[in-house]
Amino acid sequence: MTIALLKKEIAFRGSRRGIKELDIILGDFITKNLDNLNKNELETLKNILLESDLDLLKWFTEDGEHPYTNDPLFKRIKENMCC
Repeated sequence: MTIALLKKEIAFRGSRRGIKELDIILGDFITKNLDNLNKNELETLKNILLESDLDLLKWFTEDGEHPYTNDPLFKRIKENMCC
C-alpha cells in the first residue's frame, strides 16, 4: 500500500468511529499529525484504528496495561487529548 493510500485510510477510519469521543480524540490527532508521521508510525496508527471502539476508549481514558502501553505513538495520541 502506498503512503498516500495509507493516509487516506487512516483519515477515514479515524473520523468515523462508533463513539463521538473517539472521533474527537483520533480525528484531532490525525488532522494535526498525519503528514508528519513516518511509514512505521502510519502502520502503527492503522493498527490502532483497527482495534474496537470500546477497547480504545478504555485504553485512552483509563490507566492500566494494554497492547499499546509502551508504544510511543499511542502515548502521543493520549497526550494530545489534553486541552
